[in-house]
Amino acid sequence: NGAVRALPPVESYGGAAAAAAAGPLVLVTACGGTTRDELRRAVALLRESGGELAGAVVLCARASESARVWS
Repeated sequence: NGAVRALPPVESYGGAAAAAAAGPLVLVTACGGTTRDELRRAVALLRESGGELAGAVVLCARASESARVWS
């Protein structure tokens, strides 16, 4: 239906399955607040539960943080 919904963080298979049922997903992370291991785990849980990952967004509080993301 094209609606955008905010879902809780994906921390378990059950959470991932609920997110997967909502449709294509855009994973939103915070620069300096989400570790790479947390991101890998969330993506793995979403894939295992049949989720369709449409993309990812990295939120940076300051422009200077973006260099850390892309290095």
